[in-house]
Amino acid sequence: MPAEGERTPYPKSLEETAGAALDVDFSAPSATEVASMGAWGYPAAPPYDGLRMFKCLDRPGRLALSPSHGGR
Repeated sequence: MPAEGERTPYPKSLEETAGAALDVDFSAPSATEVASMGAWGYPAAPPYDGLRMFKCLDRPGRLALSPSHGGR
C-alpha cells in the first residue's frame, strides 16, 4: 500500500473510489424491451424543498445509472 499522498501504480476500482458498487445484471432487458419506467422522490436541491413528491414516467433511451449515458 502506498504512503499517503503517493500515487498507486494502478487506477482505483469503483468500490475503492466510491465506497461501494452495484451488482451488474447481465440478464437485464435491453432498453427497447422496456415499455416504460419511472422515478419517484422528494428532491431537496434547489429549486425544490423536499416536501413534495415528484414522479417521472417515460420510455428509457438507454439503461444506465449515469445521466451522461441517457437521453434519446
